[in-house]
Amino acid sequence: MDVKDDSLNLAVDHLEKTVSQYQSELDTKVNFGALQDAIDTLEKAMQRYQGFAQEKMDHVRRLNTKIRHDYRKCVSLIFEWCTTATNIIATVLTQIGSKSKDTRKMNIKMVHELLKDGLEKAEASLSLLDDVLLNTSELKDQFLSLTHVIEKNYNKKLAETTPWWSNLISGIFSEVGEIIFSFIGKKLGFSEEMAKIFGAKCLEEWNNVMDPKKKIEGIKTFFEILKDRVEVAQKTTSNVIDALKEDHTNLAELKGKLRSSDILQELLTSKSKDKRMSFAKSLETLKEQCEKYILWHKSGQTTSGNNTNEGDTNGSKKQILSH
Repeated sequence: MDVKDDSLNLAVDHLEKTVSQYQSELDTKVNFGALQDAIDTLEKAMQRYQGFAQEKMDHVRRLNTKIRHDYRKCVSLIFEWCTTATNIIATVLTQIGSKSKDTRKMNIKMVHELLKDGLEKAEASLSLLDDVLLNTSELKDQFLSLTHVIEKNYNKKLAETTPWWSNLISGIFSEVGEIIFSFIGKKLGFSEEMAKIFGAKCLEEWNNVMDPKKKIEGIKTFFEILKDRVEVAQKTTSNVIDALKEDHTNLAELKGKLRSSDILQELLTSKSKDKRMSFAKSLETLKEQCEKYILWHKSGQTTSGNNTNEGDTNGSKKQILSH
């Protein structure tokens, strides 16, 4: 295989790697949609908590909103490209051995535009993922700080003699329990971790806690678990970026080479069946990975449990853009 052929395969391999990393790492290990839903619910629960902790929760809300926006855009760029790619590649694969000049010309144009568009979207998506990483790192620091603030604010005498303080802590404790033992909480492993650390194995056991100091401990423990989950999101996102940026320096050169359709024309019309079939195999692998990615999102795996398993890609696209 010559340098020109290698450029095409590098482009296809990079796009396949991008889709694979997004599904196996970001969707499966992090589940940003569910994590953000949990943080949203917590922020609402903490609205009654005044002072420095409330100021920090305001900052958490702003960070979470920014992460949600950037991550949604980051994912939708890849999702929408995959939807297009599966259709185009399927067409090209059925016609790759065609002797029709018009068919070969059409296939050359379609694959050329598809790969060029894919590399551009992958680059834009990676840039957004950089922003997600930056804000996720700050979010982790905010939750770490919040655990110290809440512990510092606890005053045993005040808790025992001031009804409003006791009611405030009880209200937050109750709502935190709802998060921990909800579908989202179980999906993110909150309930399992809380059972190990705090001892409450279900919502009923959680609500049976009466000691204000114990409630503060429970709230603090939840913040620590949430901080750990955000840290996993941070590290996983960083690993994905590192893995994809190994190829990043080659993207500009690849995009430059793909501005010309000569390399595609040479490959798709090559008299060498081995060359055509080798490239067809690379396209088939990319198509299969895209199909897995689309199916994952259509099945609602990245949502907080709202399965909108509609029978078309438009339905799944709406679902992606809502998380």
